[in-house]
This record gives sequence, C-alpha cells and structure tokens, in this order.
Amino acid sequence: MTSSRLQTLLDMYAQNPADSFVTYALAKEYESADNPAKAEEYFRKILQNNPDYVGMYYHFGKLLWNLHRDDEATHIIDLGITVAEKQGDKHALGELRQLRWEVSDEDI
Repeated sequence: MTSSRLQTLLDMYAQNPADSFVTYALAKEYESADNPAKAEEYFRKILQNNPDYVGMYYHFGKLLWNLHRDDEATHIIDLGITVAEKQGDKHALGELRQLRWEVSDEDI
C-alpha cells in the first residue's frame, strides 16, 4: 500500500515531472521506504534533467555507497563536487568532500 505522503508526491510529480525538488523528495521517500531501486530511478531523473541540482549529489552518492557500489558513488560525488564548486556552494562542497573521503577511506 502506498503511504499518503508518497501518493501526494507521486501526484505532484505527475503534474510537474520537471520539478527537481519533488523528484528529489520522491527519491528520498523511496529510500526511506527501503526501495533503493526506485530511489536511484528518481535520482537519475534529476541527474538527467537538472544536473545543477546540487543537493541531490550527496544523497545519491551515499545511496550508491550504501549499496556497495563504490565506483559509481565516487563518480556521482565527484560530479557533485564539480557542480558545488561551480556554484560556489561551500556547504554542499564540504559535505561532498567529506563523503568522498569516507568512500575512499573504505578501500584503504
């Protein structure tokens, strides 16, 4: 059964699939519902449609890392670092660099 929050987000997404915030919220909702495949699907939609949506990179990278897909996680995190640097978003940049270090540290 679909939760009311998930259904609300799905309805909002159906009305405006280009809304990156709603797409991000769907990805996070699926992640919280322990459905990483659907979460990844929505993160990838943002990556394709709005690659400058910097807030997505940390969470997408962490999802992939938690799935033990370290090479893919590193790639997404590195893309996010580039976007954060371009936008001058120091907060996102710091979080992404920390996550990058954590992902790299796992292999040491």
